[in-house]
Amino acid sequence: MRGGNVTAWALEVLVDVVPHWLVTWLPVEWGMRYGRQLDTYRLPKDEAVRQQLTLQVGTDGYATLRQVYGPDAPGWLREVPAIETLRQVWVQQYQMKEEQVQWRANTELPPAAL
Repeated sequence: MRGGNVTAWALEVLVDVVPHWLVTWLPVEWGMRYGRQLDTYRLPKDEAVRQQLTLQVGTDGYATLRQVYGPDAPGWLREVPAIETLRQVWVQQYQMKEEQVQWRANTELPPAAL
């Protein structure tokens, strides 16, 4: 799951810099999903479960970016390196098609320089 660590990192940074803003929109279940020790976390062995988790992480990352770029967020959050990394990774690894998050196939990945 390429995006899980990036999502967790971005959320950890948000907890540190804007905890009061974060609790206004952060779903409680995300604590279970991203509060794990990442160095001991293992991906599910079942391919279908792994793909479902990948799409969930993608959806969560987009939700985080929507909040950070939304009108109620402090504007300076967009300049936080973890948020910029999340944005760049999501542009590269995920895409939205008909309001659905989709994982990009290797053949659909944009050049890294973009």
